[in-house]
Amino acid sequence: MTGFRRLGIKDIEAQALAQKFTGLPDHIEYTAVLAAFKRAAPALGFSRATVDAIDCLFAYTRPNDWKYGSRPIVWPSNYQLEAVWMVGRTQRKARIRSLIEAGLIALNESANGKRYGRRDDSGRIIEAFGIDLSPLAVRLKEFTEAAFAAQEERRRIAELRRQASRTRKALIQLAETASMYGVTEFDFDGAVMAAESARVRLSRLREAKAMAPIAEDIAGLQKEASTALEEAFKIILPDPEGPENRPPITTTTTEKQIFKKDTGSAGLQEGRSSTIRLRQTHRPGSPTSRIEIEGFLIEPRDFQKIGVAFQGALDLIDDPTWDDVEVAAFEVCGELGISAHAWSEALSAMGLVHATAALAVIDRKVFNGEIYQPGGYLRAMANRFLSHSLHLGKSLFGLTESLEPTFPRIWMEN
Repeated sequence: MTGFRRLGIKDIEAQALAQKFTGLPDHIEYTAVLAAFKRAAPALGFSRATVDAIDCLFAYTRPNDWKYGSRPIVWPSNYQLEAVWMVGRTQRKARIRSLIEAGLIALNESANGKRYGRRDDSGRIIEAFGIDLSPLAVRLKEFTEAAFAAQEERRRIAELRRQASRTRKALIQLAETASMYGVTEFDFDGAVMAAESARVRLSRLREAKAMAPIAEDIAGLQKEASTALEEAFKIILPDPEGPENRPPITTTTTEKQIFKKDTGSAGLQEGRSSTIRLRQTHRPGSPTSRIEIEGFLIEPRDFQKIGVAFQGALDLIDDPTWDDVEVAAFEVCGELGISAHAWSEALSAMGLVHATAALAVIDRKVFNGEIYQPGGYLRAMANRFLSHSLHLGKSLFGLTESLEPTFPRIWMEN
């Protein structure tokens, strides 16, 4: 026994990766490495604890460390790491081990196993033993490509969810029109229920490849219903003067209804369709309207400023609507580790505006390291909302004050 730490396969692989580092190109800032890693982290399966750990280590480096002829080696003491990571000795060792196994760092150890380093008057490292961050720079291209692919995936997912939402609303309008004119040749109520069931399934998915067939099924239902209604109008409302005199078939309505079919009947019975009215009080009146929450006025684009994960989910939308915010919320829940059931309960209890605002608060608090169980925190906020003890407006005011001057104060208009 020599007393030295034994090297495993992952240690050797990490050191070999670090040896490939020859310095960043002059046109690339060293901060781009951390930014690319953070953007790619969710797609590559890195946890928030891993991201926070790398963020902490990165803070010990300087721009010169990433240039040709140098190495980004940092030498924080174990005490410093435990204090910043807020962990004990065993957890600190386990976290360093996990970073090595993930291929994010390598250890450049001294003969006595201590971490230390020296810099010259210009700040360049002349001797260093500790944690080598070179693997991050070597994997910069991988991180950039993964981040771009994840962004495209998010864009595709958002589009599929918007498409499913639009198609479902159009189908509801067709069902309303059919009920008004007594059209029974097609099961419009059954189509609406099937579309709603499919939309719920789609909302729980996180991959565009799996979502696309479901979105196509909903579109197919809408097309069948539209064709059936048009054919029925040719019989019910003949108009020799042309199609311009036919009743309009629109895809929007101010009073949305879902018609449920009487399962004991062979078809729709005129005047006997039961309706389930969507709770209008839980949704904004217009796509981009400002909503007041305890004196705080909030609109869809504000979510790009309040929430960190919301920024990524809405980064491709110049002028988001409340529908975009609703779609983005599913992505944010996935990134924060909040289950679909917890989010569904929050929506049911609080409504769209209050639930998404609460989610944005949680998003920022997780980023700030203030909470570590987002799902439980969301449930607690929903319970407090129901008991009228949740001061959501106060939380939003506090966040906007901390984000000054990038976030303007939003006050209740007199």
